[in-house]
Amino acid sequence: MIDLHKTFREEAGEVEGAGEGGGLGSGFSSGGADPVAPAETSDNSYQQFISTLPEELQSNPTIQNTKSFDSLASQLVNAQSALGSKRLQAPQEDWGADEWESFNSELRPKDGYKVPDEVSVSEEFDNMEIPQPSEKSVEDLTQFATEQGLTQKQFDGLVSRYTELQLEGESKMSSHNKDAIHKYGADMAEEWGNRFDVNMKAANQTFDSLTQEIPELAELMEWSPVIANHPAVLKLFHKISEISGDALPMAGSSGASPFGQGESIQGIKAQIQQLDTDNEGLIMTDPASMNMADRSKREDVLQKRIKLYSKLYGN
Repeated sequence: MIDLHKTFREEAGEVEGAGEGGGLGSGFSSGGADPVAPAETSDNSYQQFISTLPEELQSNPTIQNTKSFDSLASQLVNAQSALGSKRLQAPQEDWGADEWESFNSELRPKDGYKVPDEVSVSEEFDNMEIPQPSEKSVEDLTQFATEQGLTQKQFDGLVSRYTELQLEGESKMSSHNKDAIHKYGADMAEEWGNRFDVNMKAANQTFDSLTQEIPELAELMEWSPVIANHPAVLKLFHKISEISGDALPMAGSSGASPFGQGESIQGIKAQIQQLDTDNEGLIMTDPASMNMADRSKREDVLQKRIKLYSKLYGN
């Protein structure tokens, strides 16, 4: 008897695994259909995408350091968050007035510039009084900041720098004035010698007398201590005191002169004149004809005159 199962297996050919169970499809050859290719990996797809980009983008460090679509998407989201919802275009070389005005208007404070209550200056100016900017200065600084499209923080820095420049100028001027005045004093002390104090006293008193009729003189000297101490000015007022004699008005109590009225040039001259008027008889009489009391009184008067003249002209 023919074994049909055996014949069928011989004709069909032995198949791998046919002897094991003989389940449905167990006799199909594994080569009966083309194998399915494995799915392409995301890394390969990303690299293919990179290869399609222009060369300048392919060589960009950001692109080279990004290894997958997920990483690229994360970087895009982070960049958008950092920039915010509103971004300013970077200035371009071919921008006109309208483009610059639009750009600057986004930087300027919406409610206008405000002068800071405190300014930051270098430590070298700590011992100086911080000046308040004038209305004209604030106007000029605000106009400049508006034209340049500065932010409020930049405007604060501008005000601070402007203040530092003021302090630097004041410091240099003060140092210059001190050096100049010191030199002027040394020059006049050398020229006038032992009459320096007397001549200075005369010059100051003449100045004090003239400022009562010409108050602008006092304003001029207060405006510039260098002018007030210049040798030419000192010599001028001293010469006026010599020429004018008693013609100048008596010095008042305005305080313009550092000397009080009793010790002023005019005050001393007035004392001498009063002493001579009150004691004319004693002074003009020959002491040989006087008794001892009148002679002693005359001597006291003469000693007072000598002391007054010493104050006036020095020893």
